[in-house]
Amino acid sequence: MKDKIEGLKKFLSKSCERICTLEDRDKWLSKRSETIGASEIAVALGKNPWRTPLRLWSEKTERIASDDLSENEAVEWGNTLEPVIAQKFEDKSGYEVIDDPDVIGLYRSIEFPFLSATPDRFILTPEGKWGVLEIKTTSELNYDEWMEQPPEHIIYQLQQQILVCGTEYGAIAVLFGGRKFAYIAIERDNEIIKSICSAGKDFFEQIKNDDPPAPMAGDKNTISALYPTDDGEKVSLGGDFLALDAELIELKAQRADLFKRIEVAENKIKQAIGSNTYGCLSNGVVYSFKAIEMKPYSVEAKTIRTLRRKGVKNG
Repeated sequence: MKDKIEGLKKFLSKSCERICTLEDRDKWLSKRSETIGASEIAVALGKNPWRTPLRLWSEKTERIASDDLSENEAVEWGNTLEPVIAQKFEDKSGYEVIDDPDVIGLYRSIEFPFLSATPDRFILTPEGKWGVLEIKTTSELNYDEWMEQPPEHIIYQLQQQILVCGTEYGAIAVLFGGRKFAYIAIERDNEIIKSICSAGKDFFEQIKNDDPPAPMAGDKNTISALYPTDDGEKVSLGGDFLALDAELIELKAQRADLFKRIEVAENKIKQAIGSNTYGCLSNGVVYSFKAIEMKPYSVEAKTIRTLRRKGVKNG
């Protein structure tokens, strides 16, 4: 095993450098904040379903604190099950899994120093080729989707690990619902890697230049956190905002019309159900119209900012 560890170190040294181990989590978090990690690249590209580029930029520039997942139960179970899943992968794949603390850690690319990766494990084929292993846990409901194609943000995560570590392949080992295991072997994809390098460089420049990305859907809370208060002053909005203003008015009118149409359709179904509990369609669809007791609740006092539009008076 010692010879294999030394061989892996030599292999990795051609493409990356280990900048810290995982033993000191605070140091790992600090060093990771100086680069774009493999789990963050899909965020920077706008391909992550839960985080946006603006949110990541705000965290990297220390305007907003990153979410603390240390006590997240799903994360805890994932960490607990990681060795079990790794062993299952080794048994099923025939590849050797390497998790020696002398090689596991945070790696930074030599050619693209703004990119980093923390592979869960390294793997070695019977032919002596090195790869990276990403370990995941998810709901059993996701099994068919993953078997057809793993989520895009996971693929980008693995491809960045492949890029940083200089391997030609990697694998994702997944435990679905705590009882169904599968793994997906993935080869190096140079087109994806090209987009990672380009987008990673651009995003890192935005961080260095203090230049925020444009907001996306899902950035409401980030905007509120970035600008929690106002100073009473006015700012001139550029000419582009005239078109945005017109678009916003049109979209809100469309939304109001859609809400009305939805309400009419729902009211017709409610009327047809009447005092019954269920309404059944011929295709098997069932609507329920139940009486639900609403419990009183109170909202804690807080300050929020609301965007309102004031039109221009004619004459």
